[in-house]
Amino acid sequence: MWLFCRNVHNRFIFRAPDKDVSQLSKRAVNFVMSYRQMKEQTSDIRPVLPKLWKPPIMGILNMNFDCGKAGEHRWGRSSIARGYDGAIVLAGVQQGQGITKPMIGEAQACLFALQTAQEYGLLRLCFEGDCLPLV
Repeated sequence: MWLFCRNVHNRFIFRAPDKDVSQLSKRAVNFVMSYRQMKEQTSDIRPVLPKLWKPPIMGILNMNFDCGKAGEHRWGRSSIARGYDGAIVLAGVQQGQGITKPMIGEAQACLFALQTAQEYGLLRLCFEGDCLPLV
């Protein structure tokens, strides 16, 4: 839509504007309608995603960890511990410089989560991550 309006705008400024305004409005309406139809067709296709969070049994904390790039030569690691009711018990984040391979970064994020849990005296944990080879 932006491109359509931009083209009309440019024609108005740099050339003679369209004389038939009704023709222009029909084109705009057709453009919007075709966009809506396309969105409806693609909204029916939903990927099957795993459940994002499953509560642990009472007395055990669920510790989730992850690692990701934060710019060209930076990375970030995070961990979060939640109880059976979903309440956040502990959360941590760590940033640094350098380049690391994804699996190594995930392993370092797991170690960061373990060290954070140990530092705060959390003993009964169930670890969860998204790196299947590591898990």
